[in-house]
Amino acid sequence: MMDILESAYVLVTSPSPTKEGYDYLPYHGAILPVILIEIAYVSFVFRIGPWFMKNREPYKLTSVLRYYNIMQILFNAVMAFCGIYVYFYKKAVPITCITVLPWDHRFKSIEMVASYAYVINKFLDLFDTIFFVLRKSYKQVTFLHVYHHILMTSISFLYMRIIGTGGHAALTGIMNSIVHVIMYGYYFISASSPNVKNSLWWKKYITQIQIVQFVLALIHNLWPLIVDTNCAVSKTFCVFSVIQAVMMIYLFGSFYKKSYLDAKTKVQKSK
Repeated sequence: MMDILESAYVLVTSPSPTKEGYDYLPYHGAILPVILIEIAYVSFVFRIGPWFMKNREPYKLTSVLRYYNIMQILFNAVMAFCGIYVYFYKKAVPITCITVLPWDHRFKSIEMVASYAYVINKFLDLFDTIFFVLRKSYKQVTFLHVYHHILMTSISFLYMRIIGTGGHAALTGIMNSIVHVIMYGYYFISASSPNVKNSLWWKKYITQIQIVQFVLALIHNLWPLIVDTNCAVSKTFCVFSVIQAVMMIYLFGSFYKKSYLDAKTKVQKSK
């Protein structure tokens, strides 16, 4: 598996030994195409899509969703495996201080392929919302949902462009990929068997896992700021990540409270 990844990396990039390979990002690292994609995404989600679907029946998209979810499960599983292999199994760098691997490191190719794949995957995630709109499932198109997608596409791209592949954000990427394997597994079952959707009792636990993910990300990014201050990672990025982690804990916590705790209380009162 590792030989395949390293061979794939050699095939798609042939950088000089003194270059970190950042120009091999999509669009050669140009930010304008990313901005245009995000503008098109928001325009479709809030304007063009609802206008297009106004007098149309919702698309079922059962087959499309089934294959899309399978692709996402495999995509995220491979990325999580690569990260776990490099940082946990091989312990390329301390997990509490994940510095960008040097160009001549034996696991650099795996780190770069996984990082580039992660950025591409964040743009593929935008189809989640597009499918919601085409199915007229507008209640799922929340501020939290759209904000999260815009944040992930923007930050993952900018991080790669400014800091490089891997680094301290790698742990967040690993956790995010694991969560997505679970989440798309749920979506796959829901899309394949709509009749059992309401009986999938573990739906709320996906949100709980997401909140735990952000709590761990908060601790991980606070570590170089408070505990290991000599860690050679971007302190600016860590501060930004801490702020975002707190915001996501609040937003996902509010969503969980409204969707599950308040709903449960309402049902109990009605009884």
